[in-house]
Amino acid sequence: MEYFIDVEERVRGKINNRCKLEIINEVYYALDSNHQKKFTDSCFGHLLSVAEIKISPQIVHQCIVRTVRTLKENEVWCKFGNKIARFGLEEFVLVTGLKAGELESDDENLGLKSDLIQKYFNKSKGKVVRRQLLNTF
Repeated sequence: MEYFIDVEERVRGKINNRCKLEIINEVYYALDSNHQKKFTDSCFGHLLSVAEIKISPQIVHQCIVRTVRTLKENEVWCKFGNKIARFGLEEFVLVTGLKAGELESDDENLGLKSDLIQKYFNKSKGKVVRRQLLNTF
């Protein structure tokens, strides 16, 4: 099997994880009580209860550079030694807990049914622009 990234073209280097969720708490506690409530009620509020995420960027990087070409549209295949590991749609659903599959419809009113749209952007008719996001959050 052929690699997506040729062995000769791989970058030799280290990947660091500079994502620090503690910063969210620092920002939150620097806000006054009104802004803390607004932050908690926003789409970012759930981040306050997230424990420190344990992820290894090095492992993710090694998976990426070992990705091999496949004709399967919904699968990623990686080669580790003489073994091929498959990560498909089923694994994605199991790992993330997200739904996957065809969209139910191309309903133009789909955004109007969203709780987030109803709560924060009720007058937007389902379309939210950057300025509205900045003003709201």
